[in-house]
Amino acid sequence: MNRKLNPSTIAPPGGRYTHAIEVPPGARWLVVSGQVGVAPDGSTPDDIGAQTENCFRNITAILAEAGMSLADVVKLTVFRARPRPWSSSRAWCVRNGASRSKRWRRRRDRSGGAAPHALAIEDVESAADDDERAEQR
Repeated sequence: MNRKLNPSTIAPPGGRYTHAIEVPPGARWLVVSGQVGVAPDGSTPDDIGAQTENCFRNITAILAEAGMSLADVVKLTVFRARPRPWSSSRAWCVRNGASRSKRWRRRRDRSGGAAPHALAIEDVESAADDDERAEQR
């Protein structure tokens, strides 16, 4: 079983994540490629929220195929493309980052991913495809 580490000698996590997770020797590993918000039929919704839900649906399906669940996830990295027109200003990040993170957490929790894991959320200029707004690894 993985051990979650949140030392009392540092500030607690700023949200529902874990500072570190120790994976025991001999544990089974599954490495998942970055998942984007493409639906099973190949369509990509315009909305980042729907794309985020598709990301979790895709990750959950991959985990299930391996006999695992979101509770087995050690670390999740989220890349969110900023809406156009692109803004590189810090003000945009401050103004939009917190509310976007709250919405992302609600979607994660609805997808059954409420188990705290190590987490990084990055706002990026663009995704690999112009239609994509979210990618999760």
